[in-house]
Amino acid sequence: MDPLFSEYWYHRGQSLYEAQRHEDAISCYDLVLRVDGRDVRAWKRKGFILLKLGRIEEAARCFREAVDLAPHDSPSWRRLAFALGKMNRIDDALGCCDRALEIDPGSTAALQHKGWLLELQQRYDGAVACYDRILGIDAGHGPARDAKERAQNCATMQDLERFVLEAEKVVTIPENVYAILRARDYSQIAKVLEALSGVLYPAEAREPVRTRGVVYRRPLQGPDTLPRPPL
Repeated sequence: MDPLFSEYWYHRGQSLYEAQRHEDAISCYDLVLRVDGRDVRAWKRKGFILLKLGRIEEAARCFREAVDLAPHDSPSWRRLAFALGKMNRIDDALGCCDRALEIDPGSTAALQHKGWLLELQQRYDGAVACYDRILGIDAGHGPARDAKERAQNCATMQDLERFVLEAEKVVTIPENVYAILRARDYSQIAKVLEALSGVLYPAEAREPVRTRGVVYRRPLQGPDTLPRPPL
């Protein structure tokens, strides 16, 4: 088959995608792949459009083909990680992110994806570390700065909720504490828990309530509630 055939349909797919004719663009890439199933560009473009359309499992299969054919392509590993994350295969997704970062340690996009995945697992300190790495590369990176604040807020809330669960084992929690939690009046939580620490610990072994100096917000949960990283 004339290689110009594949080039024509590949670029035709690009034009159709830009015209928002996504299904027609996918058909073009399918034509390319029918001629040459090892065309990495076509697998990547098809997978990218499928991600945009929310056809996550199909997209994951495309990016798996891409990384099998081009194992040193960091963006394909990152996008495979995103698709697996949306499928709640978080551990597999983190492995793909780590592979992307082995290939390109300075990839801020891969670091954003890894931070997003760690937030899904409620591993907020690890997520903050990813966002700090991004800010070390680009101090003006707004999405990383916002994501870091979000992860810090969730980490603080996680700490405080654990503290309440500990306190419940040994003391009766005043109803106003639960009222504050239900009302999400997080500006009052640190003050209430500081008072509870005096009940929980003897003076000679007092452990202060540790907060992280951020606004308290309830953690976001699930791949569809966290703002997604860039594709």
